[in-house]
Amino acid sequence: MSFDTPVTGRYKVTVWHPQLLADENREAQIVDVQNAVQVTAQLTSRMDEAPAQESDDDFDFLSEY
Repeated sequence: MSFDTPVTGRYKVTVWHPQLLADENREAQIVDVQNAVQVTAQLTSRMDEAPAQESDDDFDFLSEY
């Protein structure tokens, strides 16, 4: 994922994913952004296996796509 930050500075980047094995499925890192330089952050938490989908009822929001 990438995004533009208009201001140089220190940012807290929080990632959420339903299978992220971390407190509240979130992991946060502090990154320093300077002069439009690309910053890379790597997750340290493991990911759980994706659940098996037996039918559209398991993920009812998918029916709209």
